[in-house]
Amino acid sequence: RRSGTGDFFGLREYQPSDPPRFIAWKVSARTGTPVVRQYIEEASRRVWVELDPLADGASEAAREHAISRAAGVAERALARGLSVGLSVPRYHVHIEPEPGARHGATILDALARLDLEHPPPAVDHHMHNPAPTDAMRIGGLA
Repeated sequence: RRSGTGDFFGLREYQPSDPPRFIAWKVSARTGTPVVRQYIEEASRRVWVELDPLADGASEAAREHAISRAAGVAERALARGLSVGLSVPRYHVHIEPEPGARHGATILDALARLDLEHPPPAVDHHMHNPAPTDAMRIGGLA
C-alpha cells in the first residue's frame, strides 16, 4: 500500500483499502483471486511479516501454504538487504526487524516451530500486540 514509486517486491491478496491502480489484473484473472503489487520504497528498509495461520478456519494445506509464503517473503526481503520482522500474534511470536542471513535463520526457525496441530487458545491479539503500521500481511490468512 505504498505509492508504487519504489522497487517491485511481490504480490499479495487484495484488501479493500488497496488503491485499484495496484491490482495485478492479469494475475488476478488467472488465479480468480484479486491480488495487488507491493513496492518497497527506498526510504522504507524494514518489512514486517504478520501471519495468522489459523484465520477463517483454513485447511491444514492452506495453513502450511501461508507459512511457506511467509518464509518466502522474509527470504526475498532479506536477500534485498532489508530488515525483516515476524509477528504471529496467536502464537505469541514477535521478532523485531533485523537484516542478515543469521536473522533469516531465526525467522525460518520460528515459522518451522509453529504447532498447527495444537494451537494456543484464541485471544484478542490486536489488543495485546498491535500490528506494526508497516506490516505486510500474508495471504488471506492474516
